[in-house]
Amino acid sequence: MNPTEQATEWFAQIRECELSDVDRKAFSLWLAESPVHVREYLGIAELWAAVQSLEAGSAQSRDGLILALQADRDTNVFPLAIADIQATTSEPVPRMRTHGKILRWFIPLGIAASVAVFTLIVWPNLIWRSGTYRTSRGEQQSIVLSDGSVVQLNTLSTLVVHFDKDQRRVELPQGEALFRVAHDPARPFDVQTPFAVVRAVGTEFNVYNRSDSTQVSVIEGKVRIAAVSTPQASTFSPAVIKSGDVRSSRAESSQSAIPLAAGQQVTVSSIAEPKPIPANISTTTAWVQRRIVLDNDTVRSAVEQFNRYNRVQIHVQDEELADLRISGVFDVDDPSALIKYLEQIQQAHTSGTGTGLTLER
Repeated sequence: MNPTEQATEWFAQIRECELSDVDRKAFSLWLAESPVHVREYLGIAELWAAVQSLEAGSAQSRDGLILALQADRDTNVFPLAIADIQATTSEPVPRMRTHGKILRWFIPLGIAASVAVFTLIVWPNLIWRSGTYRTSRGEQQSIVLSDGSVVQLNTLSTLVVHFDKDQRRVELPQGEALFRVAHDPARPFDVQTPFAVVRAVGTEFNVYNRSDSTQVSVIEGKVRIAAVSTPQASTFSPAVIKSGDVRSSRAESSQSAIPLAAGQQVTVSSIAEPKPIPANISTTTAWVQRRIVLDNDTVRSAVEQFNRYNRVQIHVQDEELADLRISGVFDVDDPSALIKYLEQIQQAHTSGTGTGLTLER
């Protein structure tokens, strides 16, 4: 089936009954399968304000909404990978059911009409509101925010969303997330971490919190980053980044914001001055494909990455081994591959059983 038929079947299924949790996951997967699906979704999200006016009795016509949906959406493409939902639930993800009569009625209308009707009738029941989202060890989530932004949340991460009519603010006190921000110049999108505040209007960027720093990598568009002078992991102090200055609570001091463009990366900490450098985007976002890419990384760093995803925790007692640098591509769910690699290449061996393994030479 083409995207038009798939969108129509989803519309028919949602009209028949309220979506279950499993169906919601299936719908989220469908959005994530293709940039085309997400582009159509983002087009719907951009119409949300207009739909609210229409529901309140606005004179705006449905034809106007359809024309708006067709206009200038080519730049809103989000290459979101499918999260491994099957691995975190015992329930199978259902296939979409076929509705022949409805298909014959809706398909000739084309994608614009079907998604416009979807927006008017179904969207209020599907939209994810502000709130707190958490992932457990090894889990990843795809989250659709109420403004149309999409967040891919990595393992052991927490996201707290604070949205209102005037501002879009989120906390990422721990973990990692890939943000695809819906364009809204009137409401910039702020991400607060323990070490930095990241501001974007409409862009795609990755934020990774380590124990001593925050790393920001820009995939598309531009962001501005301000270091937090007093890092705090558990409290959220919203900052306003304007004309290169940071004005916020007493926990932060006025300082210059760092502009960051597509293909750039910066690490913000309380130790070193943050400086933009070129980013390896494929390596930075490999986690979305549930991959760990090591490029001349230390064994210590590799072990830390694997331990984020797996119940089996690896420990390196030998400091010389921990400082060795290695390269390779691994599945996040297969720490044994790293151990075998080190056993064969670096003559390492393991001891211990159960959930704790020690690497030595």
